[in-house]
Amino acid sequence: MFKGIIPPVVIFFDQQGEIDFDLNKKHMDYLIDSGVDGVLLLGSSSEFSSLTLSEKKQYLGNLIPHINNRIPVLVGVGNTVLKGID
Repeated sequence: MFKGIIPPVVIFFDQQGEIDFDLNKKHMDYLIDSGVDGVLLLGSSSEFSSLTLSEKKQYLGNLIPHINNRIPVLVGVGNTVLKGID
């Protein structure tokens, strides 16, 4: 089903602790241009576990359209946050 290099992707934040969507998109382009076979968003790196559900939706809502079917995308669904569940 899946094969090749599918790295977990870190999430970049700005100085105010907000998700930096421009930098995340730039990093995604770098990964794709480098030849990865897919990506794992919101999984296996630690920062995703402290995001609210709303922040996760914003992140995916920005990154998945940007990826635009250029590579397969896996999404982690784990959650440890008890606040901000919408």
